[in-house]
Amino acid sequence: MAPGPGLAAVLDGLDIARLSGYDAVLVLQAYARLEAHVQARKAAVMAEVGLYEPSPCDMKKMPRPDKYSADEIRAALVLTRRAAEREYVFAYDLSTRLPAVHRALAVGVIDKARALVFHDWLEGVPDPLARAVAGHLLPKAGTCTTSQLKDKIKTLLVAADPQWARRKYERALQRRRIEGMRHADGTATITGHQLPVDQAAAAIARVDAIARQTKRAGLHAPIDHIILAACTRPWVPAEFPSGPSAVSSFGRPRAGADTANCASSHGQEPTPTAPSSKATSPTASTPSASTSQRNRNSWPSTTQPR
Repeated sequence: MAPGPGLAAVLDGLDIARLSGYDAVLVLQAYARLEAHVQARKAAVMAEVGLYEPSPCDMKKMPRPDKYSADEIRAALVLTRRAAEREYVFAYDLSTRLPAVHRALAVGVIDKARALVFHDWLEGVPDPLARAVAGHLLPKAGTCTTSQLKDKIKTLLVAADPQWARRKYERALQRRRIEGMRHADGTATITGHQLPVDQAAAAIARVDAIARQTKRAGLHAPIDHIILAACTRPWVPAEFPSGPSAVSSFGRPRAGADTANCASSHGQEPTPTAPSSKATSPTASTPSASTSQRNRNSWPSTTQPR
């Protein structure tokens, strides 16, 4: 049965506890098709909402979205700005540039996760090529995992446009950034996004080498704790309090205080109280807050976008 109100009514009347194992699988698949149908309808409405702007009488419809189009979605669905923008761009792309993907989502051939793969990996691709790739892959897209689908899209795009991968990489470099997030347990995560591959690999290898040498030197701590200290200690101000009772800027006792000196045994990394005089790398000194903010989006890469 095609997804829609009829399927929803049938599924709502089922006693799930009385289903056989085989029938339960069929019902699960039916719910997945229904969910995809609802996601497609939601995307269509979302794309429409973003085209309206307040006017004295009611709402005035614009010919195309503007930079404020996601604000109404943000307020209506109580989303963060980034989440609202992400959802709106996805919805508008399916409704205008990739209608075949939207139709496949509406009939339950694919789910939202696969629709997002088409949206993400066909970004910046000329419309005719994007539609051709989507049309070629959509009939069997529902039988592929998202990873398999990504590989198939990449294969087709590289064959049709050998420079596509390079352009996608260079666009991604323009969005490189570092984000910090606090967790409910009081800890935090620092994540680097869209980093140059060669620099990321070199940084990981260097920190790993420092941690392993420190471990061999006799520090009795888990290797992951040592690696973390090697990553973070060079950037912690010298006057920052240390020890089990210290309270971080997140308002919680600093974790891993027992490994605070792990990097110093390497001989080239700063100690918890002051930068090492032997350090020659840029990480040996702590930048000021203004310098960190100024350089946040200008981290040098070995591959500069053209």
